[in-house]
Amino acid sequence: MWRLCKAVTGAAVLTTLALGCGSTGEDNLVMRFIGFNADGITQEDTASPTSADVDVVQDVCSVSEQGVPTFEPFTATTINAVFRNEEAANIHLKTYTVHFNDPNSGVADVTASLVGNPDLLGGRCSSSGTQCAVSTDCVSVGGGGGGTGAQEDTCTHTDSTVDGIVLVDFAAKEHVNPEIFGQATSLTVTFVGKDDANRTFEVTAGYVVIFGDFNNCATTTGGGAGGS
Repeated sequence: MWRLCKAVTGAAVLTTLALGCGSTGEDNLVMRFIGFNADGITQEDTASPTSADVDVVQDVCSVSEQGVPTFEPFTATTINAVFRNEEAANIHLKTYTVHFNDPNSGVADVTASLVGNPDLLGGRCSSSGTQCAVSTDCVSVGGGGGGTGAQEDTCTHTDSTVDGIVLVDFAAKEHVNPEIFGQATSLTVTFVGKDDANRTFEVTAGYVVIFGDFNNCATTTGGGAGGS
C-alpha cells in the first residue's frame, strides 16, 4: 500500500490526533486527508471538525399514565471527511476503519464499506478539463484574437467531501466502558482507496470523542454543528 502517514511519538501524537495527517511527500500519487466537518449533518450528538460529544445512554424522558416510556432521541455519530487527490486519475474511496486508541474503551475496531465508492477527483486542466497531476500535463491554449499569444493552462486540484462517515454506531455505543465517560478519547480513522490502475492508497486521520450520558430529552433536532 501507498502509506501516506508517518508514525508520530510523544507530544506530536495529540496534535496529529486532533488535526489528522497528510502524505509523506514521497509519493507522486497522493490521497491527502484535509479534515473533518459536520456541515449539513443532523444528529443528536454534537460534532465539530476535531471532536464530538457522544451520548451512549438512551434516557427515558417521561412515562405516560399507562406506563409507556418516551425515550430521548438517539442517533449514531457521523462526520464528513474532506480529501484532496493530488494525482490525475480519480481515486475511489473503498473502506474506512475506526480504531479507538484507548484499550479500556470497550469498543472493537469497525470497518465499513462506502456506498458507491465515492470518487476523490483528480487534477483537471483549467481549460480543457483533461486529467492532470501537474500543470505541465496541460497544453497551452490560444490567447484569442488579441494576439497575446499562448496562455499556460493550469492543473487544478479541488477538495472532495465524503459525507456521512459513521464514527460511532449503535452497536459501539452499547459496548463503551462507563469508566471512560467524560474523558477525551482519541480514535484513528483509516481510509482506503483505489485508483483506476487498481493501486491502493491508505491515509489515516485522528479525532477525539467524549462519551457520556448526555440528556437530549429537550432536543428536537440534533447537534452536528461545525465546519471547516
